[in-house]
Amino acid sequence: MNKISAKEGNPMTSISKHILIVLAFAIASAVLLSGCDRSQKPAETNNGQPSTKPKPETKQQPESKTQPQTGPKQATIIPPAGTPIDKKVLYRNHVIVLMYHHLEEKPSAKSRITPQLLDDQIAAMIRNGFRIISMDEYLDFMLDDKPVPENAVLLTFDDGYASFYDLAFPVLRKYGVTATDFIMAGTIDNPRHPGIKKMTWDQMRELKASGMSFYNHTFDSHKYAEIDKEGHARPMLVAKMYLRKEGRMETTEEYDKRIKEDIRKAEECLRKELGNTRGVLAFPYGRYNNALLKAAKEAGIEVFLTIDQGINGKADRIGYRINAGNQSMTPDKLIKKMKEAIPVKTTPRSK
Repeated sequence: MNKISAKEGNPMTSISKHILIVLAFAIASAVLLSGCDRSQKPAETNNGQPSTKPKPETKQQPESKTQPQTGPKQATIIPPAGTPIDKKVLYRNHVIVLMYHHLEEKPSAKSRITPQLLDDQIAAMIRNGFRIISMDEYLDFMLDDKPVPENAVLLTFDDGYASFYDLAFPVLRKYGVTATDFIMAGTIDNPRHPGIKKMTWDQMRELKASGMSFYNHTFDSHKYAEIDKEGHARPMLVAKMYLRKEGRMETTEEYDKRIKEDIRKAEECLRKELGNTRGVLAFPYGRYNNALLKAAKEAGIEVFLTIDQGINGKADRIGYRINAGNQSMTPDKLIKKMKEAIPVKTTPRSK
């Protein structure tokens, strides 16, 4: 029997080496790929825990934090099968804007509604021929002279509550419609901020990818402030504050600087976190003055919303809203109130 020299080597040993090399290469590749996955922050659910939902595959590069996420601009209303829809044209070239705040399964205040009431209201709008549009469409109408559908309606929510993610979004998704939430940017991902739980930036990014949008409700000025030594208070964006520690009123220069800084910081957060390229401001408590308008316009904001009731035409850059987020606002009452806004009927604007 011929002996195999050490120089030639054992054929099995050579094969084993090749197998080991292939395995090592495969393991190294897997480690590199898993490292890419770990570099991405997991999306959070409403309780702050990482989501276990698989992410859809995409051929695009991973999205940066500042890259705008685009959802459907045109709301596609999907009424339940067999829903009769009124084809009557109630108005053209105008938009009714509805206002909501917080949702609860068992509302603890009159200004909070259940998800079921929101569902019933949207169903009633569809039956009555109203067409829900997105904020993009509203801004195109206001700023770029583009048309909106007949009987156009825009849904808005104020304050950025977590209930928009947990309770409102499932209803909106059911009907294939979009809504805008006006947030106080300084309260987001801020555990020290008191009050009702707010959405996180991750949750908002998730909703924006599904067509929702988010705009300015100040950085952290949705509150009242003292305006004199007796302790009287007014919304802090529309009044000079009494500086109790210094025993004096704010100067005009200090007031102007304060409100400009607040609006600017909020806009910067929205651009950085959500990729916003346009500005809309919903005035806290619906109140505004010339100084606030000037500060907002310097920050690039051209469209505003109050809490005064009415319907908006192209000239209404300071727009009206109808408060639909009330327990007493049954679907029938809401439809009646919306129809009463046609032709234009408004209450005096707040100053």
